Amino acid sequence: DWGGTAFTRPYDAIFDSGHAWDDDGHGTHVASTIAEGTNNGVGLAGLAFGVTIMPIKACVSLPWFDEELVGCPTVAIADGIDYARSNGAKVVNLSLGGSFPSQAERAAVQRAAAANVVLVAATGNDDGPVGYPAAFDEVIAVGAVNGSKQRAFYSNFGPEVDLVAPGGDLDDAGRDGYADFVFQQTLDFDLTPLGIYTEFIYGGLIGTSMATPHVSASAALLVSQGITDARAVRSALEQFSDDLGPAGRDNNFGHGLINPAKALAGLGLGQ
Repeated sequence: DWGGTAFTRPYDAIFDSGHAWDDDGHGTHVASTIAEGTNNGVGLAGLAFGVTIMPIKACVSLPWFDEELVGCPTVAIADGIDYARSNGAKVVNLSLGGSFPSQAERAAVQRAAAANVVLVAATGNDDGPVGYPAAFDEVIAVGAVNGSKQRAFYSNFGPEVDLVAPGGDLDDAGRDGYADFVFQQTLDFDLTPLGIYTEFIYGGLIGTSMATPHVSASAALLVSQGITDARAVRSALEQFSDDLGPAGRDNNFGHGLINPAKALAGLGLGQ
């Protein structure tokens, strides 16, 4: 269900190739939140449908790989950020992270910020301190809320949190008989462990990884309307968010819950 979604040439920062294949469905789910085909009578919707997606692989999840290769190497993350910057990306979604800062990541983040790229990253799912690269000053750090607009039980928190977005939960706040997962099109979770990556489902996941693309898509909507300065995009997203918790910025919700419609209207935009 990608409709007419456009894709640029992909990049695999793990194996330095031009085939950024998803080996577990995580990246496809995130991309669907941003740009799944919309208004086409099929499946679900992407928040910033019509944007161009640049697929970049910086993580490995294959169970049969050497354990040292499984995960998201910081060098690969840095290479991925550099590739995005060098190839014209306006917004970089980083639904990944680790507990410790990396000099390679920091340098790549700084180069991207200097090039006016909006960087958006997940705070992490440890119910603890904000991870990296989200904790870098140049990055919009995104936490997750559940269906009741409370901090999700897993969402990391702290002074680095900038915004929150729907990340899903195991509860059923809507009392519809389903856990409050974030549902989007992705790979069939039952088949990826078998090495089959050609079957798709509408699958539910939870995490700050799921919250982050809501913010990235909101940033993309602003960029598409001509707000091209990364600092102005960040300021608008923060200024026009919905304040949660104590009045003003706090360590659980940052500046508040993302509200792209309010941000567009607040800037006099709406196309």
